[in-house]
Amino acid sequence: MRQVLAGLTLFLGATFAVAQSAPVPADSSQAVHSDSSDTHTRDEVWRPITTEAGVEISYLFYEEGNGANDGVVVRLVNTNDHSVTYRFQMLFKAGERREEASVSTGTLAAGELRTGSMSDLWWVPFEAGETITEVGMRGLRVERVAI
Repeated sequence: MRQVLAGLTLFLGATFAVAQSAPVPADSSQAVHSDSSDTHTRDEVWRPITTEAGVEISYLFYEEGNGANDGVVVRLVNTNDHSVTYRFQMLFKAGERREEASVSTGTLAAGELRTGSMSDLWWVPFEAGETITEVGMRGLRVERVAI
């Protein structure tokens, strides 16, 4: 599935996308990344990726996310009235360089919102100042927790 979001082309699946334009710094100018901040709930700064089995998945692009290199943070919102498990892997491309993040897994309680580095949903994939031009997601699974 292909979506063009805030200057990045995102593919759900194992294929990288071709970027439509440079990333839009305005994505991150309205919020500061902090696990203790209420900026995580400000919907206007988040770009939707997809909704899977009642879990809304969105991202925020950070130009110079760690002070020098681009970063991406993902937000998961469980809109279900039951807990779910999730699993996925983020993929990044900068020019000819590709980087695969480790697989992200976890459990979300009913109505829970999770994001940020304390939840392992924050990545700075390149450390040499490269600009992230493509973002992908592979192996997305969301399943209801059996009672």
